[in-house]
Amino acid sequence: MTAAATFNVGSNIAYSGASYRMSHPRRLEALAALSGMHPQPLPAARVLELGCASGRNLLPQAANYPDAEFVGVDFSGRQIAEGQAMIKALGIDNIRLHEARIEDVDGSWGVFDYILCHGVYSWVNPGVEDDILAICQRNLAAQGVAYVSYNVLPGWHVRNITRDLMRYHTDGIESATEKIVRARAILGFMGKNAPGNSAYKALLAEEVNSVQRSDDAYLNYEFLQNDNHPCYFHEFIERAASHGLQYLGDANTARLSIRAAPQEAQAALANLPLLKQQQYMDFLLNTSFRRTVLCHDHIRLERRRTGNLLDRFHIALSGRPQKKLRLDVTSKETVDIALGNNTISSNSPFAKAAIQHLIDVFPGSVMISDLHKAAIALLEGVGYPLSDEPATRLEDMAAVVMEVYLGGAIELSLHPPKVASTVSDLPAASPLARLQASTHGKVVSQLHETIVLDEFKRQVVSRLDGERDPDSLWLELARAIDRGEIEVDSNSMESLDDILEWCRERALLIE
Repeated sequence: MTAAATFNVGSNIAYSGASYRMSHPRRLEALAALSGMHPQPLPAARVLELGCASGRNLLPQAANYPDAEFVGVDFSGRQIAEGQAMIKALGIDNIRLHEARIEDVDGSWGVFDYILCHGVYSWVNPGVEDDILAICQRNLAAQGVAYVSYNVLPGWHVRNITRDLMRYHTDGIESATEKIVRARAILGFMGKNAPGNSAYKALLAEEVNSVQRSDDAYLNYEFLQNDNHPCYFHEFIERAASHGLQYLGDANTARLSIRAAPQEAQAALANLPLLKQQQYMDFLLNTSFRRTVLCHDHIRLERRRTGNLLDRFHIALSGRPQKKLRLDVTSKETVDIALGNNTISSNSPFAKAAIQHLIDVFPGSVMISDLHKAAIALLEGVGYPLSDEPATRLEDMAAVVMEVYLGGAIELSLHPPKVASTVSDLPAASPLARLQASTHGKVVSQLHETIVLDEFKRQVVSRLDGERDPDSLWLELARAIDRGEIEVDSNSMESLDDILEWCRERALLIE
């Protein structure tokens, strides 16, 4: 998990935050609406982020919803100044970043429809943890939604071994940079010298490998700072309840049901109350991190999320499919379709036809009525007899879509991101992505994901202003290379057409 830059501001290892797709209000709005709530429509909402760092999570939201209002607070003046400079460069006026402590947020700040707190709760002292939940109650609109991420047990029982080891080994060292070097060294030592063929060695090796792959900022704030207080899920929910808040769900939709648990365990969990189900799942899965969504406890929630709720929602795959994947929609063989971290399995030609349409429109989305028509048309187009399919009604499709949504492979939204479905004659990236590409190799997509660009892609994206056709763009890039302004390996350069399609697939292009 990532820690926000509200702690140890004297450290010379800066943590400037990132974009966190699961924290996006678009996702929270959908979950609330599916649970019987009436959340404020995102395009007209007020959004508050606690521990916003330099605004890299909040700024893309503000850029895409210009009529909404976004407010961020962080203790680091350096981070706030960096974010304010980017806001000024973009020329947007619906976002304000404040240098302040979380405990400074009081009733005078007003109410917000969405409150976000990512990578902060576990990494502050218990008093500030209490302040966070108090803000989520006091400053949350009546139908508002709050998102809080935090480290959880039992997963952190093992992880704390590496944390304790690194803190013990670096005790007394003042330089943050030197601490990082020493911490990595002791991890390597322990990974090599733990007793062979023991369960302890296997557990330690997994954690050591995970930490060693992390960057310095993550290692510093997650493992070397004083505050890191993992708790059990049920403990967090009890604390939230003491502030008049209840569990709405999890931003990770795969955690919304017991489907995340092993198959044999699902029957044992099925008759338990929801909160007990969730806690037992953490024990079963050794969960170390949660993204909990809260609302006021006076709201009566609808926990049965059925397909008849989907008429208003836009449907999209939650992960990027394999390039140019074509399914055999006439086959009744079971096929597993990998979508990022999720997989959809189906042997139904009708379901495969629907999935194929979602693949074809990705990263875009489609309403369920249009998805139904497209699946029927695809089957008819290949001559597959619909009479061979037992369930092809719209309501049948809605039930399947809801099942897949609860499994995490489909994303639902009321106000979907604006993405290009094709590469146009004048391809364009968002102003934010162009600004980010002009200075470094990490840009935020329209799906609110951080995309890493190599040098040549960075040069391309920074120029996608919608005023250059591909031929003009290629000529400009070629001249810059000849003048030595762009240093690239010509042997590894991709064609511009391939790069533009790569950008489209990653939701970097807008219409």
